[in-house]
Amino acid sequence: MAGNARTSLAPDTRRRRWLGWFDGALLALCVGSILVVIAGGLVQVSFGSYSMTLLQAWRAVFDPQAILNGRVYAQGGRYQGPILNLFQLEMTAKQLYPEQFGAWPSYADGPYPEIPKDEQLFDRDRVTNAINGAI
Repeated sequence: MAGNARTSLAPDTRRRRWLGWFDGALLALCVGSILVVIAGGLVQVSFGSYSMTLLQAWRAVFDPQAILNGRVYAQGGRYQGPILNLFQLEMTAKQLYPEQFGAWPSYADGPYPEIPKDEQLFDRDRVTNAINGAI
């Protein structure tokens, strides 16, 4: 008879049981977070070192062909943070698109190879200054 008790719950009660933790404030937080990430990405590609027009940036961010063609690559560790992400992104770009970003150098020792200054995809001095609070 336990099955009857379970099926006798009203649909409204079942919905509350499964979605009771979800409310309007959480929805607003999720939507707001997504909008901040999208806006930040668009600002970064619009005004960064490799600037694009807003339309080009929009197309780059929301290109369904990248996903449909399998050109989305998960990378890095779960808790890697923004600084390690810069190095991971540089490595990925050089390995996937060497003709555009320069070839990824082969190396045997050390945590990260030396990248020639003219092939670096981000300014190491600027990152150092940001870490040291000297911006």
